[in-house]
Amino acid sequence: MLNILATYCLISFAQVWSDDFGNLDSLHVGGYVANVSDLFNDGDSVLYISGAFSYVNSQNTYQVLKWDGYNYFLLQNGIPGGPVNVIARFNNNILFGGDFTHV
Repeated sequence: MLNILATYCLISFAQVWSDDFGNLDSLHVGGYVANVSDLFNDGDSVLYISGAFSYVNSQNTYQVLKWDGYNYFLLQNGIPGGPVNVIARFNNNILFGGDFTHV
């Protein structure tokens, strides 16, 4: 009688983001809770965050920022005039879509 032992090895990988946002403490609209609409992972090195917010910590911005895992960066004046609902990459450009009236 021949006994055969079969061994299977399963390897899986998953993306894991830390819940430690470094110096990013709060997103808000003048003290009110903000709405985050989209998170866009750009090459596993930058996370774009968009929604309806006017402040990051105490800095005035509008609707969008990027975070590198340690620090956040404002995108000039942001996108005033309404929330940014979606972020996408097309032809090496980051595109923002939403209900804003001007950029």
